[in-house]
Amino acid sequence: MEEDINSLLSKGRQVLIQMAWDLVSEKQNEFRILPEDYEASVWSNQQEVRVKFRRLIRYIPESRYLEYDISVCLMSRKVSPFDDWFYQNNFFVPDKEQRKAIIYLKGLLKLPFPFMNHEIYEDDDHYYVNTNNKTAFRHYIVNKKSGELSEPLEGTYLVLPELFSDDGEFGEESKWMEVK
Repeated sequence: MEEDINSLLSKGRQVLIQMAWDLVSEKQNEFRILPEDYEASVWSNQQEVRVKFRRLIRYIPESRYLEYDISVCLMSRKVSPFDDWFYQNNFFVPDKEQRKAIIYLKGLLKLPFPFMNHEIYEDDDHYYVNTNNKTAFRHYIVNKKSGELSEPLEGTYLVLPELFSDDGEFGEESKWMEVK
């Protein structure tokens, strides 16, 4: 197993990302997923090589729980959420209006910002754009009719030291290392 993982890792980060994206396309071809909507990272441990695709901008529809990120295990060829029966129907794919709103807000606010999470909400009159990470946040309100942009509400968080690992996995073989 370790030899197989080393063989995969020797291909390099970009090849692993492309292999994972090809697997995503193979498993989910019923709707259009664009690689530019995601940030990719590669992780490995002694049992698996995983490529994580984190959605850069999350459009949050009213009262619905959705999955936005994709995780591909290259050894087992498992693509989450598409191989997870309980999440299969909850994966976010923007409709035409949502895609237009995302493109509009990306241009207006110069999104995405590096190292930030981005969420878009809306009501009848406004778009609400929240950006944050572990240390800072910024909140925008955009009037749908006039395009008027409010002054952003922004601030920083107090960062506490991590006392415990949040990976929830135990044992030496389960420790994940990012592949650069």
